Amino acid sequence: MNNEHDRSINAILKGFGILLIISSQMKRHLGLIVVLIVILAGIGFYWQFGKWSGDGLRVLRVPNATLVTSGLTVPEELLSSESGTWLNPIGLPIPSGIFLQVDATYCYEFELRETWSLVFDAKRNAAFIVIPNIKPKLPVKYKINRDETVVGGVHLDSTWFWKFEDAEQIKKRMTLLKELNALLADKARSAYNIDLCKEDARHLAGEYISNWIIKQGYCTNGDKLIVEVFFDDENIYFDLPKGAIMGDFKP
Repeated sequence: MNNEHDRSINAILKGFGILLIISSQMKRHLGLIVVLIVILAGIGFYWQFGKWSGDGLRVLRVPNATLVTSGLTVPEELLSSESGTWLNPIGLPIPSGIFLQVDATYCYEFELRETWSLVFDAKRNAAFIVIPNIKPKLPVKYKINRDETVVGGVHLDSTWFWKFEDAEQIKKRMTLLKELNALLADKARSAYNIDLCKEDARHLAGEYISNWIIKQGYCTNGDKLIVEVFFDDENIYFDLPKGAIMGDFKP
């Protein structure tokens, strides 16, 4: 019984001895400890609130790819009007020409070059990427719905008149088809059509990036992954990893 009591007292005395040693060491290095606490607190604050904190911000290299939008289908018309005596037995000048009505599908593409980079924010489960402005995929594909010969303002089915066409009229028809291709190319380059298809391209890029991030295992919750896509000519805003500049992420 006395032995157990003595062992307990010895254990308590050893414990007090260890505490005294620790206390002595802390007093000797108190200044250093305070400095370390301040530094750690500052790092924590900056990590939580600093714009350049990183907090999971990292640069990801995306494999290069050329993405093409599904396309915008629009009806277009072209009329080649001229005065002549074609199909005019009495020889009087009657306005005649060829009328085409087509469904044109405007597709646009953009390329993610080989060294493409994006910013991934693990804390927010969000990715940010800048893509180049879209450009039309030429030639524009189209489907002819109406091909008519126009005589004196009257539209007639051209398929019936084709057997009466001479070499000159066939040449004019081929010229009209070239004019149609040029017309559709100009419309594909127009700011109006490009603006109509921009959101489709933005969605396409976001879907591509989202699938790639999930496949690579960077994202643990794909259902809540946010991908912000900016075009090069837009107002771009997102945090960058330390040492990076916005130019690193632009086309």
